[in-house]
Amino acid sequence: MKFSGKKLEKIREDNDYTQEQLASTLEVTTLLLEKWELGTVYPGKDMLLKICKVFKCSMGDLLEEDQEEEAEETAAKNGESNSNESKEQYSDNSNINFVIKSISNFMNKSYNMFYNMNFMQRIKCACEIVIEGLILLVICIILHNIVYGFIQDIIGYTTIGNRIADIIGNIFAIALTVMGAILWLKIYRIRYLDQYKDENEELNYKKRQKSKTKEANNQKSKIPNMLDKVVSIILKIIFIICMIPLFALLVGIICVIVMSVYYIQYGTIFLWTALLLLGISILVLCLINLLYKFVASKFYDLGGVFTAAIIGFIIMGVGIGATIATYMGFEEVNSFGEGDYKTATVSIPMANNIVFDGSNCEYKIDNSVNDIQIKVEYVNGATYKIDYNNVSRYKDYYISQDFGFLNTYKLVLQDLKNSKVRNYETAEYVKVIITTSQSNYDALKLNSTNLNKLQSTNNTFMGI
Repeated sequence: MKFSGKKLEKIREDNDYTQEQLASTLEVTTLLLEKWELGTVYPGKDMLLKICKVFKCSMGDLLEEDQEEEAEETAAKNGESNSNESKEQYSDNSNINFVIKSISNFMNKSYNMFYNMNFMQRIKCACEIVIEGLILLVICIILHNIVYGFIQDIIGYTTIGNRIADIIGNIFAIALTVMGAILWLKIYRIRYLDQYKDENEELNYKKRQKSKTKEANNQKSKIPNMLDKVVSIILKIIFIICMIPLFALLVGIICVIVMSVYYIQYGTIFLWTALLLLGISILVLCLINLLYKFVASKFYDLGGVFTAAIIGFIIMGVGIGATIATYMGFEEVNSFGEGDYKTATVSIPMANNIVFDGSNCEYKIDNSVNDIQIKVEYVNGATYKIDYNNVSRYKDYYISQDFGFLNTYKLVLQDLKNSKVRNYETAEYVKVIITTSQSNYDALKLNSTNLNKLQSTNNTFMGI
């Protein structure tokens, strides 16, 4: 099939279409449209029909006059071949070089637009762009604060509630940032680039037309040029680096999904959590797929990725809503029941050099007690240790406690099974009650005061 680029150019100019406008209508790049008009590549049958529909012309109007009939017969017989040819021509859109060229084209248009403006036009344009960006930023911040505050009020100001609100808030903030950036670029393009006409475009294009024979021979060797290759390699390396944490995140999410499914017996909140994480995993997979297609320079179906992302957002939204609704039915508890504690008692003989760190202890006065009785109440699984440090002539006693990660994990599961939630960071796993006489209590306070004075003197002497 002999396609005529000159005829396409003439029809385009007769219908007052710029290259950018026609490329946008046909959903192709300006670079590919230039190749058609230069005659270095040819559009496929489907694209020819689309062009004819745009300009309301026949296919023969786009072909060489001496071969129109033969070309139409060939096109009809070899529709499948033309389709494959079209895919091959569009393969330029499916690799990273297309993205680089699109960004480069966008930057070149912006540069040429600003270069051809006078000083006042540049100031006006810059101010409008900045103001539009600030307005969108303020709107995004307001929406984020409203949604975050609403979620915080619904869930409550607990440790788990704050973490859930932070996760949802961060996801919403990222989505707002992406949508805001896309909207800002769209406004910039419609407001400025689409209305801008480069005065030298026609002259430059006619110069290219005069040397189209030379361009046809050298076009493939120039594109992509060395700079494009370097940028492609750098971007591919960046994308590969970005894919590593995404793979790690995906593995982590899958592990938590499996655990949530396993623990469904403890409550339906695990089912909704698994659903929420499934939606997030779909979004992560979509992102990994896009990055892989960029790196491997393979054809990608944006429609399919977009559909999968929408499904992921829907599943995630259902999971979030069901999780919050289930969480709202939980009872918030701040302490353990009396039956949850075990008791141990330790006695320490009273001496003149004993100091007891009783900041987290409860004191009881019993004048019938001569020594220091320490009653420790601890939750099953909690450990404690009573020891002292030798500070000067004093024995400074203290009580350390630990509940352990595994015990905390089991406690969380048990609470979720009972539809309860608590602040696990400040929970009182160990309670200490010190019983002694009034005289011993006064002596302990005096020793503590003297030790603090001694330590203050030593710190002052050492310049601390």
